[in-house]
Amino acid sequence: MAPTIRPLQDGDAPQVAEVLHTCFGEMERWDEERVRELMGQSGPQASTWWLAADGSRVAGCIRVHALARPDAYVIRELAVRRRESAILDPLLGAALEYLAEARATLVRASTPDVPPYPEAYRRRGLVPVRRAVTLAWDLSASARQAPTPANVAVVDAARHPSAILAELYVEGMRPYWDWYIEERGGAAALKRRVADHFASGPGDDELWLVAKHDGEPVGLAGASELDQDEAVLEGVYVLPEHRGRGIGSALMYATLAGVSERARQLVVLETVTFLEGDTPSVRLYRRSGATLRAEYVHLQAELKRSRGDLRGRAALRRLPVTVASRTARGWTVQRLARSRYAGRRNASATECVIWVIAGSTRGAHSGAQAVGELHHPLAPARRLNRVRQGQPRELLISTVRRGRRAMGRTCPL
Repeated sequence: MAPTIRPLQDGDAPQVAEVLHTCFGEMERWDEERVRELMGQSGPQASTWWLAADGSRVAGCIRVHALARPDAYVIRELAVRRRESAILDPLLGAALEYLAEARATLVRASTPDVPPYPEAYRRRGLVPVRRAVTLAWDLSASARQAPTPANVAVVDAARHPSAILAELYVEGMRPYWDWYIEERGGAAALKRRVADHFASGPGDDELWLVAKHDGEPVGLAGASELDQDEAVLEGVYVLPEHRGRGIGSALMYATLAGVSERARQLVVLETVTFLEGDTPSVRLYRRSGATLRAEYVHLQAELKRSRGDLRGRAALRRLPVTVASRTARGWTVQRLARSRYAGRRNASATECVIWVIAGSTRGAHSGAQAVGELHHPLAPARRLNRVRQGQPRELLISTVRRGRRAMGRTCPL
């Protein structure tokens, strides 16, 4: 009997932690405390979970949460017990159906780079865009020191206004982290949040340093969780116009030295890099002694909405599974958007676009391809650019012969 896909319930945390620890325990910490922490998040980071359950036994899980950017979401924690990979697609289907109802325009996913997870996302139309890595430093070995460039001083960040620290933090990410800045609502919004953090005063378990060139602040670096067994490097940020002068190296080694003075011997960092090769910051981290602990893949699908139509394979894969499973060779999926033309006489009150689906779609869209676009006779192509965005009411599945719509049936959204 196939497992049932259902929402997370009270009491599921121990089994969810067990599944995640079994799958990824060698790469990261997974225990009941961490799962409950994720379950308890509120605001934009509030999570929606689905589980694949066989009776009282949890066989797999998946989590979705929103980003600060409107209509943008991230899928995480897709995991299944060994020899149960057949439930990957149903779990992903539940998440994608939820995102369709939420009218998402951007879907990102993060998963450990171990089979079968990246391929499961690719089957659903998400494309790899970058790698993420977890790096670690063992400070018990003799630390190497980089020479500090002339006219450069590394000082305590507490001496500087919070607005300047926020400027260094955000602008020091560019251009490799532009996507992250956008996800967090843009540069201005992210700078406000960072400035608020520094204005309230970093905690005793944090260390922040500023690099100054000829007296001008040009870089920032920090570490946190200095009261834990593993300290966390928060990153090294140098303004783009001041890179290539050894400022990043000076900040890197000064930060590691500051962590070591707190009697912490292990430092970890999670960061991103290119699909092929490394970003300059990751090359800096490796030169300073970092070793690779874990590797992940970031994938995404950008779902563009234009005048009420659905575009692209990724958008097609977001259709509800109950509708998609009824789609057969030669059938179409037609999205209805209620709208009216302004200033046009004899115009229909309802316009639509038809997408043709070819191939059998057993289960959830396996083998589905968008092979062409037909327009409903009531909405000829020359008029489509005048259709206003409307709230879709239903999906109409019907056969198409010689460009004409035959009898079909509707499925409420």
